[in-house]
Amino acid sequence: MNLTFIVDQNHSYKRAIEIAYEKAKREGGVDEATARECDFVISQPEPDYVYDEVRFTNTLRLHEGCVCPAAALSPRDAYEHSKIDARRRAAECVATQMDSIWVDVKKTVVGVDPELLNELSFSVDETGTIRPVSKLRPLDEKAEKQLFELLNDHSEFKRAAEDYIWMLAGLVGRMIESLSGNHARHFAHSCLREG
Repeated sequence: MNLTFIVDQNHSYKRAIEIAYEKAKREGGVDEATARECDFVISQPEPDYVYDEVRFTNTLRLHEGCVCPAAALSPRDAYEHSKIDARRRAAECVATQMDSIWVDVKKTVVGVDPELLNELSFSVDETGTIRPVSKLRPLDEKAEKQLFELLNDHSEFKRAAEDYIWMLAGLVGRMIESLSGNHARHFAHSCLREG
């Protein structure tokens, strides 16, 4: 098939082909073979399964943080794989954005030991709640409360955290690396803090 289409998170492969085919017909750029293939794809019912990388663990492999097809996927599965990969990259971008916001927020903190502040990171749970995290030493209650409020009252940080969780939710169970990848580096399930 010789057709250019856009990968859209809101469109199935079939819908993407329909849109591209209609556009190509309007522009007069559809040959006979492409028209037959497009008509065939459009006439088929949507598959009764949702694409996920986990189904293809024997044909996909992880390489330097990216999932690479080891064998050819069908055009539909390649399209769906591209959508998942775009979601993964978007989650990574939001995680990086939150890193930058955190650097800026740390500059505004008053009353917390600067050395401790440099050791701190943060986590985001499934509700979008942001928590300060210290890997080297425990936070005292006062500093933890102050930072918790500062993080969750920062509108840009809070909005990014909520976007981040929404993106991760669309990836869980559909990726080989699921929540163990770098894109999910700030996620910490709320149950992990209890007990």
